[in-house]
Amino acid sequence: MEERTKAILAALSGSLAALAEDYGMILLLGCAFILLDLVTGLAKANLKPGDIVRFYTTNDEHSIFVTAVSGDTVTYGDCNADLHCGIRWGATTTKTYLRKTGVFKKIFSAPFALK
Repeated sequence: MEERTKAILAALSGSLAALAEDYGMILLLGCAFILLDLVTGLAKANLKPGDIVRFYTTNDEHSIFVTAVSGDTVTYGDCNADLHCGIRWGATTTKTYLRKTGVFKKIFSAPFALK
């Protein structure tokens, strides 16, 4: 393993330990799962119901809550698409669009697929 990688992992480990000491184990585990997702990138490959996707729009960023995945089609719920804080369910997009360079930002992967 590269020295730079070792140094980054050591810093992250120390930060997580400090969080656990100050804020408790639940926060530590949440942060650990997010870091694992960032480091491995596994969630990007396995989009499933329950995942939250963050992506760039023309003017800002937006988050969606995935409710179903069928082939390339992603069905989701979101808030504020109408710019008046409305909640929308059953909207669709594609994995191809979400993974397009310049659009995708982050997937917060659910620990299992919602049913």
